[in-house]
Amino acid sequence: MGYDAQQGSETVLVTDSARSQYMNFTDPNTSKQKGGLRDTDKERKLNTLMEFYLNYVKETKAGRFDLMAGYSYQNFKTTNPYRYTYTYDGTRRQILNNQFEYNIPENTMLAYYGRFNYSYKGKYLFTASVRRDASSKFAEKYRWGTFPSFAAAWRIKDETFLKNAKAIDELKIRVGYGITGQQEGIGLYDYLPRYTVGSNQAMYQFGDIFYNTLSPAAYFDRKWEQTNMTNVAVDFGFAKNRITGTLEYYNRKTKDLFNYTDLPGGANFQSRVFVNAGDMKNEGVELTLNLGIIRKKDMTFDVSFNSNYNKNTITRLELSENSTNPGNKIGGIGDVADTRVAINSTGYTRGAFFVYKQIYDKVGKPIEGLVEDINRDGSVNTDKDQYRYKQIDPIMFFGFSPSFTYKNFSAGFTMRASYGNYMFNARNARTANLPSVIINTGSGFLANTSTNVLATYFKNTNEQSRLSDYYVENASFIRMDNINFGYNFGKVFNKTTNLRVGANVQNVFVITKYSGLDPEVFGGVDNTISIRPRVFVLSLNLDF
Repeated sequence: MGYDAQQGSETVLVTDSARSQYMNFTDPNTSKQKGGLRDTDKERKLNTLMEFYLNYVKETKAGRFDLMAGYSYQNFKTTNPYRYTYTYDGTRRQILNNQFEYNIPENTMLAYYGRFNYSYKGKYLFTASVRRDASSKFAEKYRWGTFPSFAAAWRIKDETFLKNAKAIDELKIRVGYGITGQQEGIGLYDYLPRYTVGSNQAMYQFGDIFYNTLSPAAYFDRKWEQTNMTNVAVDFGFAKNRITGTLEYYNRKTKDLFNYTDLPGGANFQSRVFVNAGDMKNEGVELTLNLGIIRKKDMTFDVSFNSNYNKNTITRLELSENSTNPGNKIGGIGDVADTRVAINSTGYTRGAFFVYKQIYDKVGKPIEGLVEDINRDGSVNTDKDQYRYKQIDPIMFFGFSPSFTYKNFSAGFTMRASYGNYMFNARNARTANLPSVIINTGSGFLANTSTNVLATYFKNTNEQSRLSDYYVENASFIRMDNINFGYNFGKVFNKTTNLRVGANVQNVFVITKYSGLDPEVFGGVDNTISIRPRVFVLSLNLDF
C-alpha cells in the first residue's frame, strides 16, 4: 500500500459591476413645480473578491491529514456622481444628494484562515480552523477579530461491536465549538467623529435668511459582535437508511451585541447610541427526520420532518450594570407619538411585549381606561405599571414535507408550524375606537375603522388603551406554503421532445387564532393591511 501526498493551490478573482440610472421628467403644465422638473440620478456598484489558498493532503498509516491555508480580500464600492436637478427646459436648480463631486462609500474586508482535518480509518474525525478577519467598518484598534472552531466525530457504526448490526446503518456522534464574528448593521464610517447637516426644521436665522445647522454625531468605538456556539449531535440511520436523521443540542452565547442604548444627559452628543451593549444566550434542541416509507420500482413515498425548540435570554443590555433603564423599547405601532410596544430587557426573552394589564368586566369585555396599577402607588404611569407579557419569537418550529411518485406522476407539499409566538394587533389598537375615526380622520377624507370596535366600544385612544395587553394575540399557526403536482408524458413529437406538465399553488392556507390578516408579520407588531397573495402556477416544459 502506498501513501501519497497531494498538494495544490488556487487563486480566484471575481469582479461584479452594476450600473443604474434613474431619470425623472415632469412637464411644467402638469406639475405644481414651477418650470417643471428634469433630473437624473446615476449609481455604480463594484464588488471585488480575491481568494487564494494552498492545500496539502497526505495519507499515512496514522490516518489522513488535510491542511489548508488561505487569504481573502473583498471590496465593496459604490459611486454616486454629483447630482443636480434642472427645470424642464434645462436650467440647473440645485444639488440634491451631496456637496461633493462624487460620493464614494467603500468597505473592505480581509481574512487570513487555516484549517486542519484529520481522519483515522474513517471513524475518528477531527477538524480545527481559525480565521483572522478585518473590516474597515471598525476603528484600527478593533479592526481585527480572531475566530477559531473545533469539531470531532466518532462513527460508532464502524466499531467492531456494531459493524454486523444489520438494523443500524449509520450511528455517529458529533461535538463542536466555534466562535463567529458579525459586523453587519453598523455604518461604514461610524467610528469617525463627524458633523451632520441639520434638517429644515433646525435652521438658524440671520436677518432674512435661514441657514442649515451642523450637529456633531454621536460615536463610539465598536468591535466585532461575537457568538460562541457549542453543539452535540447524533446522526443515525436505520432500516437500510429508510429512516435517517439528526438530533442536536446547541448552546449559543452572543456577546457585544450591537444595540441602541440610552445615555445619561451630557455623556455624549446624543442621548441614544448604537454600540456594543448586550449579551444573549440561545439554547435549544433540533430534530430532523427523513423517512423513506415506500421504495418500489414504480412508487416512492418520502417524508421529511424537522422541529426546533429554542429559548433565548438577554443576559446584558446596558453599558452600565447599575442602569435603571427598564430596557430597549422596540416595535413601533405606527402612531404619531412613535409609541413602542415591545422591549428587550436584561433577564428576559428577546422581544417581550411591554404593555398594561387590562381589566375586564364580568362577561369578559375590556373596560376602557381601566388597567392594573402594577406597583400599587395609586396612579398608572408609563414604564412603572407596564409589564412584560408573552413574546414575539416562537418557542417551537415545525416543518413537514412529504413527496410521492407513481410511475410518471409526482406530488408533494410543504407545511410549517410555529408555536408560542404572539402578535400585537396595532391596527386594532390604533383604529378600534368610536369618535372621529369612523366619520372623519381630521385630514379631510373618510376612513375605515377596525371591526374590533364592535367588541370593545372604546371611545378614546389614550396610551393605556393603545398599549393594553388586550391587543396581544396568539399568533401560533400552521401554514401550507405550497402544493405541487406533475406528470411526465415522456417522449413526444416523434420521440424528439420530452414533455412535462405541472401545477403549483403557493400560500395554500393558514390555520391560526390570530384575528389579523397574517400571523407572520416581521417584528411581531401588525401595522399592515396587506396580505400575501395565493399564487397559482401552471407549467409546461418541453426538453429538446
